[in-house]
Amino acid sequence: MNPQYDRSYYETAYPDGYAFDKIREVVNIGRFSLLLKKTGRKISRILDVGCGYGYFLKICDAYGLSTYGIDVSKYALIKAKLNTKAILIQQSVEDPFPFPDMFFDVVVAFDFIDHLIHPVKFLQETYRVLKRSGVLIIECENSHSLSATIFTKNWIGYADKTHINLFSPKTLKAMLLKTGFTRIRLETRGLPYHPKMRPSRTRVKRRTLVAITAKMYKMFRLPLGLGDHIFAYCFK
Repeated sequence: MNPQYDRSYYETAYPDGYAFDKIREVVNIGRFSLLLKKTGRKISRILDVGCGYGYFLKICDAYGLSTYGIDVSKYALIKAKLNTKAILIQQSVEDPFPFPDMFFDVVVAFDFIDHLIHPVKFLQETYRVLKRSGVLIIECENSHSLSATIFTKNWIGYADKTHINLFSPKTLKAMLLKTGFTRIRLETRGLPYHPKMRPSRTRVKRRTLVAITAKMYKMFRLPLGLGDHIFAYCFK
């Protein structure tokens, strides 16, 4: 069976899928800064859906927030307990959440929604548990990105076999509107990526190519929506 359709794959064998979580700890500092900037409001209670090893929740803990996390992987949550004080729950995020209506100020879902078979179920539950004027923040791969166009089957969105539903800004917005979110802000961020373009200390030409590509790309990514990742800020 293809692993993305086998729940036990995520519950047991999936630790390999969290291989880069330590690197993402740095990324999560930027994510938290964006959260504060984009929401523009006081936050007290936050839920991280697909929380992995809990590095984002760790940052939220440091800011004194009341933190909660959900993940399907028992292995990941064992690791997360070492990093965060959050209340952690193991379950499929496509099942009903064990929280009352209008419970959270913010729900975040990073690198996660494109792994779901039924993302609408997740969005419906998220809408239910958000307070009035609460915010859902989604980060996911952008199928409309320059990388997807250039690298085709080698693009990370296609190469990762656990990706089930890939989104463009247009298709993601349509699904969010369908599930009740009315105020949606979308932007794309991130540079084109391919293993052969990774900077190397020993290959100056390659590093120069990446630098030039990055500079040119920054000129066009925001107005054209070509960034590798979609960031969606969805207000209830």
